[in-house]
Amino acid sequence: MIAPHPLPAALALVPGGRETPSDYASRLAFKVGRDGARRLCKDFGISWHALLRGDAQAVRDVARLGSADPEALLPLAFRRIEGERLVHRGMVLQKGMVAGRRLRFCPACLESDVSSGRGRPEARAWRRSEWLLADVASCSEHGVELNELGSLPVKVAEDFSRAVAAALPLLSEAVRSAIPCPASGFERHVLRRLSGIDPTDPGEAWLHGVPLFAAIRFCEVVGAVALEGIGAPERKLRDKGTRRRQAAGYEIAAGGPQAFRDFLSRLQRAQGRGTAKPGPQAVFGRLYLWLNHAPRDPAYDAFREVLREHCMDTMALGPGDRIAPFGSPVPTRRLHSIRSAAMEYGINQVTLRRILFTTGVASPAQSDLTDDQVTFDADANKDFLRDLTSSLTLEEAAARVDASPGQLLALVDAGLVPTWIGSHVEGSNRHRFRPSDLDGFLGALRVRIDASSPADRPLAGIETAARRACRPPACVAALVLSGGLTRLGNSGQRVGYRSVLVDPGEVRTALVPEEEGDLSLAAVRNATGIARHVLAALVRSGILVGRSARHPVNGTTRFLVPPADLERFRATYVPLASLAAGCEVTPQLLKRRLDASGVEPALDPAVAKAVIYRRVDIPDLASLDLRPWPSGKRRSAPRRV
Repeated sequence: MIAPHPLPAALALVPGGRETPSDYASRLAFKVGRDGARRLCKDFGISWHALLRGDAQAVRDVARLGSADPEALLPLAFRRIEGERLVHRGMVLQKGMVAGRRLRFCPACLESDVSSGRGRPEARAWRRSEWLLADVASCSEHGVELNELGSLPVKVAEDFSRAVAAALPLLSEAVRSAIPCPASGFERHVLRRLSGIDPTDPGEAWLHGVPLFAAIRFCEVVGAVALEGIGAPERKLRDKGTRRRQAAGYEIAAGGPQAFRDFLSRLQRAQGRGTAKPGPQAVFGRLYLWLNHAPRDPAYDAFREVLREHCMDTMALGPGDRIAPFGSPVPTRRLHSIRSAAMEYGINQVTLRRILFTTGVASPAQSDLTDDQVTFDADANKDFLRDLTSSLTLEEAAARVDASPGQLLALVDAGLVPTWIGSHVEGSNRHRFRPSDLDGFLGALRVRIDASSPADRPLAGIETAARRACRPPACVAALVLSGGLTRLGNSGQRVGYRSVLVDPGEVRTALVPEEEGDLSLAAVRNATGIARHVLAALVRSGILVGRSARHPVNGTTRFLVPPADLERFRATYVPLASLAAGCEVTPQLLKRRLDASGVEPALDPAVAKAVIYRRVDIPDLASLDLRPWPSGKRRSAPRRV
């Protein structure tokens, strides 16, 4: 077909800013008096439907007809590509994102168009291409909500100048009643992309890197989940809340992948404590279902990859896991949960949970979560879990070294046997031992036994030798391991703690304390017959001299009296009870006789807790009348002879 010749110069029409080729043809029709784009196209042999589809030849023919630049009009067409996709101004959109029957306009923009220039108003007012987008609800230039003429027949809505002609006389009233509606961040993002403006914010560059239709749908779904929760319903039609959901989703997406992951983390924290295994679908709900099932399109791969990486970094997913995100194989496990680790390593879940929190492998912040929700680094703790699998409880370790649990704990407290995990939880001992550590202890015993000299005296077990030396068994075991004993033996087929034999005499010699010659208060009591509380009072008053020292067995502080100091005390002082026993009379009778003779106690009885005299003050007891009064007679002071 031969291209139409240009119209006369008087009928030439300059395209409006961001005006589509079909709208340009509609205005041109009113310019030449045909009052309809279809009529104009028919008159000049141009296919109207081809023009609507953005056919390049049809666009060039219309541009030539109105003396316009065809290269400027071509990008402004909504050109249909594969499937339900359209290309407009270099951006890929979905067919449903273009408002077909809904004719929307900004009254302030049209009033400005009509007031400028000459000619018919229908030929001066033009539609901006973004008004055709269902996801743009406001005019970014005037900050008002777009007016809508309602749902029109398709043939009428396609011909903009013809459809809006009846509304042009009412523009002044429409401008006065326009509803303020500033463009949202989401709408400004769409307009910047249509205008070819590159983003300056690094976070928005991530959203800018996906097709526009994918960014629009992503913002809407993310906003719905953010405002309504993971159970937000799927919506195929737009409603009054669409704009609010898109704005909320854009605020998250504009921050880039990290902001999106922060949003995913908030969804995980909001889930709280649950009973089901927390897979991606259970945690992220509508967002995951939409990315997984609805748009199986590579345009959404950037969003899927971020969600997949987040799941791998925050969930206990491993190779062969059926809940892997988007069904993709998991090459390596990054996190373990208590449940997954218990299943993989064959450890009781209750035991594993207690040990993980006791050792700090699992953070205390996860203590209120279920076993499926508590996670920890799988690679960093694989050796720990492997050791835990082969580790022994206190009872098992005691049997391995041939000792009772109590004996093994004493060896642990003395530092002779290392414990791998040791703590006191709820009042009971919770220890775990590595077999290699226990075998090292047994090997050290075996080396000492093999290197010892033959015994020339009877040997005894460690416990027996410790009792004879009044020392803890751990001290004897420490002597064996350090090489402090030379005569050792073994009573069993294999070396164990209870099968080791030592020389009790050699043990006692090695463990004799320096203060062996000093006497404890118990020994002083046995030697003097003075009660313990009286001895304590004498120590406090400084009469009985000695020193404080730690007990070699139980570690308590005790008072020791050197034998020389005890002899000086006995040579200087004598208790009333000892004098009475020597005279074979009661202490009461002897005290009355001494009081009558004017002999005073050396110490205040209230301080000493007993009556004690200096020996030099005691008279010759033979000179005292120590006969008791006859019973039944009145007692009176004895007469001096």
